Amino acid sequence: MLSAYYRCFDLCNEQVFLHDNERLNEETWLQWRAGIAGNVRRKAFRVAWEEHIRPCIGKDFGEFKRLYKELAAEQRHGARERLVSRQVAKPHGS
Repeated sequence: MLSAYYRCFDLCNEQVFLHDNERLNEETWLQWRAGIAGNVRRKAFRVAWEEHIRPCIGKDFGEFKRLYKELAAEQRHGARERLVSRQVAKPHGS
């Protein structure tokens, strides 16, 4: 199973590399980035990356590592915004 995740992370890294080297149009990149972001939201994907793949790859997958950190930060920021919105929406005295 981990070999399938490894191949997926390798593909993600290649996609980021192609974007960074201006080999993609913006529409393609935005679609690919959205797909990667969707995977990062999945627990199994995060566990495979954080617990099994990342600790073993050394300096490899640098492009994906950078994007993963960016997406994780966006996720945390979005979660905080949703929490604040729910708190603001609650009627006083609830």
